[in-house]
Parts: sequence; structure tokens; C-alpha cells
Amino acid sequence: MSGHLDSSEIEKILLQDSHIVTIEHAEGYAFLHIDSSLFEKKRDTIEEYVKDLQAFLAMPYIVDKFTNHPLRSRWKLVDAPKRYGQEVLDFLQNNALRAMMFMTAYHCTDYVNPANYIGKNKEEFGRKFDDLLDTYAGLTKQLGDVAPIEKVKSLKQKVYTLLEFLSQQSPAS
Repeated sequence: MSGHLDSSEIEKILLQDSHIVTIEHAEGYAFLHIDSSLFEKKRDTIEEYVKDLQAFLAMPYIVDKFTNHPLRSRWKLVDAPKRYGQEVLDFLQNNALRAMMFMTAYHCTDYVNPANYIGKNKEEFGRKFDDLLDTYAGLTKQLGDVAPIEKVKSLKQKVYTLLEFLSQQSPAS
């Protein structure tokens, strides 16, 4: 395959592959502006984490039939690109069910956390932060090769709730 493919064309290709069960679109969360001055340290890093979180929220759910990781990896990294091209591999890499993708929600806690938060409503931020961590912990306890779709959806909701809260805050005066 050659030429530029849009995501709907890639989805059509993948849905014809015997390894793919379904592709579910992301929820359509709004892009939110977060003021990095709500945090004391590493504001540039926080801006990057927020971008990563927003990208995670926009990812589709690609459900396949594989029962083990080595077979999935070989198909995704070797067979599918060889058959369908690099654009299909790029699309497959942005699957919200991949552990590397939803782990972004945990990595952001390095700096997007109550200890670094200097905005108003610290207690509310702390509750939303803890809720996100609890959801992430529940997801990783049952983790196999690919996360269950409903658990990742729940994590996305918690991420969005936290970002939505932050988007409505102003720095403490």
C-alpha cells in the first residue's frame, strides 16, 4: 500500500484483517488548556505531560484476537506493516489499550501531583488525583497483554476529570 491513508481508510483495512475484532473510536473529549503555573516545579515537563494525556484521551480502542503478546507484537511490528504499510503500524501503535499508552496517566503523576500543585482548591485536586491513581492501580492489577476496554475507558474518564478540574483553576494569589 502506498499514498496517504486517513484514519477511516486504515480502520477499513484493519477491520478486514482476521486478527482485528473491532475498532472503537475515542470518546471525543474536548481539548483543555491547563495553566502550567498551577504547579511549582517543572512547568515545561507538565506541559508535555498534559499534551501526552490529551493524546491518550484521543486514542481509539483496537481490540484484536491475540491471546499472547509475542504473537501480537510480531503481527503488529512485522506482518501488518509489511502487508499494509507504515501508516497502519502508526495507527496500531496509538491504541489506548496498549499498556505503554495508558501508562502515561501514571507517568504524569511525577509532577502533576498534589505536592507540586499550587493552585486553588488543593483538597479537590487531591481527591481527583487519588481517584485517578486508584483507577490506574485497579487496571494494572488485572493487566494481561492488553487491558480490558472498560477499565481503560474508566481511566480515561478519570484523566479527563482531573484535566477538566485543572482547566477551571487559576493560580493561587
